[in-house]
Amino acid sequence: MRVHWEEDDQIRITIASEAATAISDGPFDFEFDLTEVSEAPVSEVCRVLREIRAAHPDDYTEPKSPSLWVRAGRPDPHILSDIERTHEYLDRSHMSTVSFVFYVEEHETLAMSIYVQYPFTTDRADSLEIVGPYLSARGSVLLDFESFPHDNADGGINLDVSAPDHLRIGDCVALGQTLSQMLRFRAWNPGTMDGAHALLLMGKAEVLLGQPESEWLEAKRKGYGLQYSEVEKYEYARDLASFANSADGGILIVGVATDTDASGADVMVEVTPCKTGSLNTQTYAHVAHSKIVPPIEGLEISRVATGEGELLVIRIPPQAEYLKPFLVAGAIINDKVSGSFISIPQRRGTDKWNMSPAAVHSLLVAARVALRSAPVETE
Repeated sequence: MRVHWEEDDQIRITIASEAATAISDGPFDFEFDLTEVSEAPVSEVCRVLREIRAAHPDDYTEPKSPSLWVRAGRPDPHILSDIERTHEYLDRSHMSTVSFVFYVEEHETLAMSIYVQYPFTTDRADSLEIVGPYLSARGSVLLDFESFPHDNADGGINLDVSAPDHLRIGDCVALGQTLSQMLRFRAWNPGTMDGAHALLLMGKAEVLLGQPESEWLEAKRKGYGLQYSEVEKYEYARDLASFANSADGGILIVGVATDTDASGADVMVEVTPCKTGSLNTQTYAHVAHSKIVPPIEGLEISRVATGEGELLVIRIPPQAEYLKPFLVAGAIINDKVSGSFISIPQRRGTDKWNMSPAAVHSLLVAARVALRSAPVETE
């Protein structure tokens, strides 16, 4: 897609066959609809805005270029911010359109400015904690942040983020829309278990990119191969039981790849959907039921369509203490699963290990003592 500019009486930017002339009451601002510029490369838009600035240096006292405004579609009316849900009187006329502004920032790269109205936080640190990992995973960074608090729960925040050269304008707008929703709706917080689970079920696994694996979150690039391998069945059951034995449960995702970052943490870096139809939820449920004692209560196994394939999302809710520990039938001996043993997998951070014989003995002793000291009922 060609992006170019020309000047006669007015400055005009043409993207593909669509043209926009400079707005008369501002220094060379241009306005397009998203459908007109979605395929335009970021690098080309950046080049054109730099050239216009270079041709009119006296018009810019700051290291910024002319701005290119992009009108996007209406927000999803079913996704309202927490504030909007509790303040029905608020005027929602602002929801008619969402605008994104592109300009060349001081390091000569393209930036995108996004205004988010009615966010549930106006604090920079809180906002960056929520959207920072996703920005980083998309090759973008937060350049500037400003909040505008008002009365009656009105207000908003403005985020300026870098627009990576390898993206198109449409990709950047999609990124900005996702950031906006993450900051307006608390359930879109990928840093919480409920938020991550909701996003996955909505088919938005890409929002979790940049998030590290944790005590409650683990990802696998591909399925376990339960049809072919007893070892894989054991490893799958061990992963589930380790979450069940933890305090808060967890989420296991099949179809997302991880990589180790500079700090040594395993971070989700790519959505790698499995072939449609290759993830049989009944098989995964059957193996969990047959290999784990007692059965995990409330186990949720969901197949989610995404891209050209599907993911498997497994949620292990927090389990009652009286059910613990959860045991896995079998143990790996000489690279094979032996059914003569049991394992009690536990979790510390992202690490898993089997409970030691000494710890198992302590549990048995504690149970024996509890039984002996229990009151005896008489008629």
